[in-house]
Amino acid sequence: MKSSVARLIAAFIAMSLAVLTALPAHAATQRFSDVPEHAQFFNEINWLAASGITTGYPDGTYRPLDPVNRDAMAAFLYRLHESPEFDTPGQTFSDVPMGLQFHHEIEWVAAEGIATGYPDGTYRPLDPVNRDAMAAFLFRIYCHGGVYEPTGQTFTDVTPDNQFYTEIEWLASTGITTGWVAPDGSKTFRPTAPIARDAIAAFLFRAVQRFGIPPLFPDSPAAVTGLTATVTGSDVVLSWNPSPERDVIRYDLYRGQNDIDPTFGPVEVTESTYTDTTAPAGDTHYWVIAVSRYGVVSEPATLWVTVG
Repeated sequence: MKSSVARLIAAFIAMSLAVLTALPAHAATQRFSDVPEHAQFFNEINWLAASGITTGYPDGTYRPLDPVNRDAMAAFLYRLHESPEFDTPGQTFSDVPMGLQFHHEIEWVAAEGIATGYPDGTYRPLDPVNRDAMAAFLFRIYCHGGVYEPTGQTFTDVTPDNQFYTEIEWLASTGITTGWVAPDGSKTFRPTAPIARDAIAAFLFRAVQRFGIPPLFPDSPAAVTGLTATVTGSDVVLSWNPSPERDVIRYDLYRGQNDIDPTFGPVEVTESTYTDTTAPAGDTHYWVIAVSRYGVVSEPATLWVTVG
């Protein structure tokens, strides 16, 4: 037990040092010709450059007031994750062909579920990123389970029927955004306004301050619920409620003749049902475990079934 505690403490210290290293207290050197020391987000933009998340433009500028395009946003998020190894599967979006400048990064955000593109199969890489979409991107990265229940309406222009209401409310709850405050105390978020390059530096900086370099110790998925079985002859049809958590990518199923030692499995299942055609006669114990894209597993849901 002591060694386990010591390992956890060491891991926590290492994580804290990594976050502190990534967040300079003050970045005094001017990196870009158009981002002087008195610029509103000078430190955040310098941090973005020091972290390798942005390289700016070949002429030495950052162009802080330009909108962030969707292709550049993919590159920022990929580098935020420290440019992980990734084998590009091919072409996911009709307008992002192989050889496009940020094809690799766009394929990565798609594979990770951070970006889903549009219903017509496009990504629209040169379109600007709106503030509501930025909230969705950060939500999918840092709210690991993908489940958040808003407690009210923070911004007058983001009502509960807004497409990204949950994501924007989550962003506000973390302190990453405060929106704009009117003289009467009301707040607006301006969800459809394009986000500028200086503002994205600030948002990413605050996200890393709040959560660290992603992903950090992702939570275990919630246990599977609603596990039931129907026996027809020697076949056992198991079903359960689909997980509401975005990060759950599959379920691992095991079978055994007692409630301790599985003798069959795991069977990797992507749907919320499985038909076992090889169950032995008698009492059989099943385990179903939710598995996240980070490899973290839930507590097992269990069920005894009598066959024959």
